[in-house]
Amino acid sequence: MKEMMNFMRYRNYKIHIVSFLIFFLAGCSFYTGEHERDDGDTHSVNSTYHYSLGIMSLLRGDLKDAELELEKAFRFDPQSSYLTQELASVYAQQGKVQKAINLCQQYLANSPGDADVYLLLGSLYLNLKDHQNAIQSFEKSAASAPDKSTAYFYLGAAYAEIKSYEKALSAFQKMIRLEPEQVTGYYYLAKVLDDMNRLEESEQQLKKILSLKPFHEAAVINLVALYEKQHKKEQAIETYKNFIDRYPDRSHMKMRLAQLYVRQKQYQEAENEFMDILHSDEKNKGVRISLGLLYLEWEQQKEKAVPVFSSLRDEFPLEPKIGYLLGLACAESNAHDKALQAFGNIPPDSEFYTESLVQTSIILKKQNKLSAAIEMAEKALRKKDDAASLYLLLASLYEENKRIMEAEAILKKGIIAVPDQKADLHYSLGVLYEKTGRLNESIEEMQKVLHADPQNADALNFIGYTYADRGIHLDQAEKMIKQALELKPGNAYMLDSLGWVYFRKNKFIEAIKYLKEAFDAMPNDPTVAEHLGDAYLKTGQLQEALQHYEHALKSSPKNEQLQKKIEEIIKNTHKK
Repeated sequence: MKEMMNFMRYRNYKIHIVSFLIFFLAGCSFYTGEHERDDGDTHSVNSTYHYSLGIMSLLRGDLKDAELELEKAFRFDPQSSYLTQELASVYAQQGKVQKAINLCQQYLANSPGDADVYLLLGSLYLNLKDHQNAIQSFEKSAASAPDKSTAYFYLGAAYAEIKSYEKALSAFQKMIRLEPEQVTGYYYLAKVLDDMNRLEESEQQLKKILSLKPFHEAAVINLVALYEKQHKKEQAIETYKNFIDRYPDRSHMKMRLAQLYVRQKQYQEAENEFMDILHSDEKNKGVRISLGLLYLEWEQQKEKAVPVFSSLRDEFPLEPKIGYLLGLACAESNAHDKALQAFGNIPPDSEFYTESLVQTSIILKKQNKLSAAIEMAEKALRKKDDAASLYLLLASLYEENKRIMEAEAILKKGIIAVPDQKADLHYSLGVLYEKTGRLNESIEEMQKVLHADPQNADALNFIGYTYADRGIHLDQAEKMIKQALELKPGNAYMLDSLGWVYFRKNKFIEAIKYLKEAFDAMPNDPTVAEHLGDAYLKTGQLQEALQHYEHALKSSPKNEQLQKKIEEIIKNTHKK
């Protein structure tokens, strides 16, 4: 049983446990030969004979024949615990879970104290997501063998799956009391505490594991994740460093440290770690790919991605993923012709083919080859008509090509074709309606977004700003924009929207506060600068208003309304 627990220590409790338990229980019997025999008993001999044939079939992978032989053995010995477990496991492996359950229940009706069969029965119920019966079975297993820890492990896992965390904690704590040196209990106890947001207690359990087994990689990884969740960047890095110092040969942990550096945007440190691994394993494909991806993300070094992926492509010319990444690297470096060549070499049967068509379309758009870009996007959509991103791309291309009705039609088609991503499509349709002056319809689309995704900050802001701009429903607008800012704190567009609501409410001091924040974040946005100028004008701060109007005019030189506002201020200033 300890072998089973050691294997499981790396697994999340939110999994189908049945397969591990079934294979374990099956393995216990035929490898150890624990079944009883009476060589003088004909029934026992026949049972053993068919059992042996069944096991041979299992070893050959012939589940159907194994089932037939084990059923024959079972008919000679229907109250055999090991045969019940073996046959039930074979049923379960073939998807006959209910038949396996019935077999276990039949056996337990006559042998109600068999802890192992209760354990197997619980796992079968868990496979069916019948948590109530699974928990009852695990509890009976624990009651039948209170000195064994395994039932408490599965009981804790079952409770954790249904988020009954206090009961899960109790089960794992009982497991730990039975086996205080077995780290599995501490590991899953830490996971439950993490889910309960009792992070300090979770951290203590993980540290307990490392005090018992400093080489326990899963505990290190989870401890780092815990530190990241708490924004304890230094502790996260130090945890990996300490482990690597102790076990320097574990390059995959160095990879994790490098990826941690990438997540924290410490690109130089990440590069150092990747290079350190390549120093001793220069042909490591995974590390080289990760290094190339690092360069793609690292703005100042993105041109380094091209030689990395070029070298990989030379070594692995038939791998579409590498060709696709080379295309991305060339595109990021504005080597558009090389990017098009790389994307063009992706075979049609590759999982990267559709995305290569999308990227090709984007490059063609940048090259002002709009018709070719549309053709490529349409081709991609024909290949994959269940990707919302393709409908969005094609709609944007149609819109840019002044084909507004086609843009509207393709978005509506996408809403039907990809209902689970309809929020983004409704949002784009709403923006399209707004651009074409169909404001009421744009609001209706944004309300559909919120129906599908109530926490969509952009839709909340869109409706709030539209109300504010039209001077209607101002209290509702204020509420919606504040909700959007809770979801996206500090968002400059939303700060501008809130400031504009206060402007419409004649609360000019509050308006200036939020509009100034928005302007500081987006000084080159002419609308924000004009809004701030309007608020200053209302408070009589003419020079500040003039300054922001002139600033806005630099970004929007053909804005006649701005020019009139500037002329009016200058005219009034001269009169004084």
